[in-house]
This record gives sequence, C-alpha cells and structure tokens, in this order.
Amino acid sequence: MALKNAKIITVTSVKGGTGKSNLVLTLASEFSSRGKKVLIADFDLYTGAIAMLLKVDNSGNIFNFAADLMSNTFDDARDYIKKYNDLVDVLPAPRDPRSISKIDVKYIDLLIKKLIHLYDIILIDTNHMVDAVKLVSMDLSNQILYVMTNDIVNMRNMKTMVSIYKDMDKDNFSIILNSALGNLSYNKYDVRNVIGTDVDYVLPKRTYNRNIQKNILEGLLPEATKNDEVIKKIVDDLLN
Repeated sequence: MALKNAKIITVTSVKGGTGKSNLVLTLASEFSSRGKKVLIADFDLYTGAIAMLLKVDNSGNIFNFAADLMSNTFDDARDYIKKYNDLVDVLPAPRDPRSISKIDVKYIDLLIKKLIHLYDIILIDTNHMVDAVKLVSMDLSNQILYVMTNDIVNMRNMKTMVSIYKDMDKDNFSIILNSALGNLSYNKYDVRNVIGTDVDYVLPKRTYNRNIQKNILEGLLPEATKNDEVIKKIVDDLLN
C-alpha cells in the first residue's frame, strides 16, 4: 500500500502585519472540520507565535530537532510535534531567536520529508523575509498563499514577487487580499493594476474581526462560520 503524501501549503507575505498567522489558524480549523489531519509548521523562526496563540508547549521545536540530528541523538520526528487536538498538531518555532543561526536549512527539508506521510495537510507559516528557510519551504510546497494588504509597500513588494515568479515560469501561488487591513482607497482591481496579476481571494473584514481576542486569550482555533464563503472556497480549491 502506497504511503500518503501530505499536501504542503506555505502561507507567507511580502510585508509584516497582513494577518498571515490568523489565516493559517483559520485554514487549519477548516481543514480539520473536514476530517483532515493537519500539521501547522511554524517557520516564522524569529517571531513565530503559533505555539503561543494555541497555548501549546514549545519546549521541543525545530531547533531541538536540528540539534539532535547534529549530535546524533535523534530518534523520531514525532518527538518534536505538539498535539493541539485530535486532528491538529503543531511544530513550534524556536523559543529563542538566537538559536536560529545554528539551524542548517538541510534539516528543514529533512524534517518535512519525515513528516509528510503522517498528515493530510501541512500548513507552513513563514515570515515576510526571503531567507533560506522560506525558500526551502516554498520549494517543498504544492501551493503558496501570499497574504497582502493594499498599502503601497505591500503592493510594490508583491509586484516584484510576481515578476520573479513569472521569470521562473512558476504559477503555484495565489494572492489573498485582506480587506480588513490596509488602505480603504484601493480595491482589488486597483491592486491588480499595480501588481500585474489577479487577486485570487478577498478576505472580508468579518474573517478577522470575529472573536479574535477571545481566541487569543483562550488558545482556540478560529472557526469558519457558514458565512465565511471565502475561507471555504480557499480550502475547496486547495483540496481539489
């Protein structure tokens, strides 16, 4: 019997403060509501907040995995995974950002390949910088989701990234406009004219305004309600 391979989805941005991590959590909630086994891998190594937001222990994390491999004390990749609930697990970012320089990116690739058969979906949360870890995660991904707002810096940076993808002849990315943040003067058609490609999805304000503070305080995954057609559409498209 052939082993299953998880669908790997990297969620990223070209600027901080776009609501990227909130989207990761919302997608994880929607995937798990459909019976999918989900791993949230926090590759935002400098400011990763997934473990904190979900109130899971991050004493074992990506840095520990790399350190154990280097010291030949590695046993099982599942030792670095934290259980959130029956269908959602978390791979935390390092507790101390000073340890990041000690992580060889080849271990990131190896870790994902050791975990890919254990899940239906691997959601990778990254920072907005184009560093070696982000490049590895993007290379491993089936689909890349860029979360952006419609401020000038975001649009300028996204235009550059779209040009890079076109030069590389790659199209496995989607652009998600978070309309809850940014400049209200620009709509998705204005954004399209600036960045040179279509906006694939527009998140309405209610996606981020609903019970966010309550979720943070209680460590809860946000649940997509019946009115969250965009979240459900994103998940439908990713599963198909």
